Amino acid sequence: MQGKKSSLVTILELIIITSASYLPSNIITSYSSAFTLKWFYNTDFGISFSSPCIMNLEQDNEKEIVFGSDNGKIYCLNSYGKEKWTYLTNGDIKSLPIVADLNSDGFSEIVVGSYDNYVYCLNHLDRLIWKFKTNEEILSSPCIADIDRDNKLEIMVGSYDNKLYYLNQDGLPKWSHITGNAIYSSPTICDFDNDNCYEIVFGSDDHTLFCLDYLGLLLWSYQTNDKIWSSPAIADLENDGLNDILFGNNEGNLFCITITGTPNSGKG
Repeated sequence: MQGKKSSLVTILELIIITSASYLPSNIITSYSSAFTLKWFYNTDFGISFSSPCIMNLEQDNEKEIVFGSDNGKIYCLNSYGKEKWTYLTNGDIKSLPIVADLNSDGFSEIVVGSYDNYVYCLNHLDRLIWKFKTNEEILSSPCIADIDRDNKLEIMVGSYDNKLYYLNQDGLPKWSHITGNAIYSSPTICDFDNDNCYEIVFGSDDHTLFCLDYLGLLLWSYQTNDKIWSSPAIADLENDGLNDILFGNNEGNLFCITITGTPNSGKG
C-alpha cells in the first residue's frame, strides 16, 4: 500500500501496532472471547518498523508507552492510551526508541533515530536534550549501556552512511567504525572475553557481521553471502559456558556462531 496510511496502536493483552485503516470488529474470530480490546490510538499514518517501548519515565509508578511513526513523530502515551506528548522530527521514525537515565537525575531519557539523519535525545517531558547528525538516514535502533565500565552510559547506533557511531551520554561522538555498506542492524553487546568491558556486535549490508571492542577496534568479522539487516541475539544455548551469536541474512539463512578461542575472521 502506498501513500498515507492510518495506523492504530491496539491493546489486547499485548501492545500491537497495525496499519489498518479501520478498527476490525472481529480482530480474532476463533478466539475472540479470549481477548478484550482495552484501547487503540490512531496516528493517521503508517507505523512500519518502530516498536513500542514501555517504561516508567517519570518515576511515578505509572508506565508510559513510547513509539515512532512514519509521519516523523515520536509519541508518548499513558497506560490508558491517552496522548501525553508528541515530538516532531523531519523524517520517518523507523528506529525503536530506547529509554535510559543518561544523566542520573532519576528520570529517563528517550533516544531514537530518524530518517532526517539525526539521533534524538528527549527528556520525559518531550524537551530536546541533544541531537547528533549522521550523514544518512537511521533505521538502526540505539543500544545504551556502560560499555567501558566507567559508570557512564554510552549510545551505539548504525546509519545508512555505513558507520556505527559510539556517543557519550551528552551525544558527543567518541568514535565511529565504517563498514562497506549501510547499517540497518541494531548493535548488541556482550562481554565475550570476561575483561569487564563489553564487545559490540552488529551486521552490515556488506554481508558481514562485525565485533568491535569498546574503543571501536575490530576484533573479528564473519562474512555471509547477503545483506545482514537482522540484529544479533546472544545467549549460551547449550549451557557450555560459551556465548552463541544468532543472526539472519537476507538470503534466508539463520546463523549460529560460537566464539571458542581467539577469533579469526570467518566466512559463511
